[in-house]
Amino acid sequence: MAKKKKVADQMSGRVTGSIPAKVAFNKKPLPARPVQTKPAYGTYDPSLDQQERAASRGLGYLLADTQKAGERATVDYGIARGDIETQTGRSLADLLRNRAQAGEDYRKQLSDLSQSYKRLANNQAQRAAAAGVQGGAAAQAAQKRAANETADRAPIDTNYARNMDASRTAEARLGEDRESALGKLLVDYSRGSEDRTSELEKAQAENRFYGLDINELRVDQAKQMNALPVTRADEVVDPVTGRKKKRVQVGRRVGSPSVPRTSFNGLRTPKRYL
Repeated sequence: MAKKKKVADQMSGRVTGSIPAKVAFNKKPLPARPVQTKPAYGTYDPSLDQQERAASRGLGYLLADTQKAGERATVDYGIARGDIETQTGRSLADLLRNRAQAGEDYRKQLSDLSQSYKRLANNQAQRAAAAGVQGGAAAQAAQKRAANETADRAPIDTNYARNMDASRTAEARLGEDRESALGKLLVDYSRGSEDRTSELEKAQAENRFYGLDINELRVDQAKQMNALPVTRADEVVDPVTGRKKKRVQVGRRVGSPSVPRTSFNGLRTPKRYL
């Protein structure tokens, strides 16, 4: 039963026991495109090397331009942010100055109004004393003056309250405009940085693929000049020694689970069993 369980675990991918090294699974990710060894110089058209160097120089120029554009964008971002802060600070300073002046004007108007009614009270008191009027007439005159002063002060209070409300609203909107401008500036800066990074990554990937394409042309030309051995379907070339080797086929022993075979260079090959 233990042997059957071990076989079942190995077939399902759960390895519970030791597996011989020659039949162990290759856990490394398979390359999307095998890299071939560069043939010796003189076995292919040398202009291929020139094209590859030109592509590398172009990528270097693009990298330098991208770095310079990023530095300039950072400087521009700092300048624009400083302009926004300066403009907001100036507008806020003007707003607070106008608010302070409105408060001074309001207090001045109230003082003038109070002084005018004090003078009126003194004048009325002098005329009443000259006429010999006392008692209830003086009290009635005082009540009438107080009512008139309250009525005259009402529009002054209303106007001041409206000015303060408008000033506070303008201050709040000024802060909102600042946050909106800074947010838009940051979004534009971030998008520009992302676009530059994306374009550079695409260029680097294209340069790598271009190098692979160039090397494939080198290999094909070297094979045409018999500078590289032409392999059969059941042979591979050792990239280190350049010698032909028979493809290693690793099958299964009798009574063991089927395991995909691998070649000497660690690449997984189609399933075939002995």
